[in-house]
Amino acid sequence: MNLPFIDRIWVARGSFEFDQQLDACEAFDRLAPLFDREEVELDSQTSTLTYRKANPEAQHKLATFSSGTLEFQCRGNTSEITYRVRSPALLLTFLAPLLFLAFGQTIVGIGMVNQALTVEEEKEDEEEKEPSELHWIDEMLGAPAPENPEEKEDKDEGEEEEDEDHSPMQSYGLAGVFALIYLIGRILEPRLFRSTLRNALAGDAQNASVGLES
Repeated sequence: MNLPFIDRIWVARGSFEFDQQLDACEAFDRLAPLFDREEVELDSQTSTLTYRKANPEAQHKLATFSSGTLEFQCRGNTSEITYRVRSPALLLTFLAPLLFLAFGQTIVGIGMVNQALTVEEEKEDEEEKEPSELHWIDEMLGAPAPENPEEKEDKDEGEEEEDEDHSPMQSYGLAGVFALIYLIGRILEPRLFRSTLRNALAGDAQNASVGLES
């Protein structure tokens, strides 16, 4: 199923040429230090490398784009790498603002319900008569004094202040932070990935730690 608009959220595509006459094996050998052998599959007929990193370390150069395909093509005196890579990290960062917005809206909804209940209680309180003084017999028996309306108002104000502490602004703020992180990552991370491939291909194949065909 091809969903291009969704793919753009977490998939990066691109290609670049480099002025070196390499065959597919030489090119992939230069990329070998970026992968472990069990993470890669090579298709020699199409000169395609498919990789998947299950649990990449945070400092690894391919930690953001942890799976994808690289296709090698030779064009005369130049070579070209075409890539299509996926980033679960970018997808989670994209979804995080939506989650915090949902939290914020939930808090707003709860506040509206509480406000409606408070208004209803206030109407009921207005209909009640002011409490009369206790009979002397009730006082002797230790009955509690009628609730002072002013004390009740102070209590209601305290509850309103407590409701203000549960403001949705914190959730909205976190949503904005994650949205900014996603935008920066979506622009910067594909460039870093492209630069990583370029630097690896520009190196000497003899210095590669482990060849993918070995």
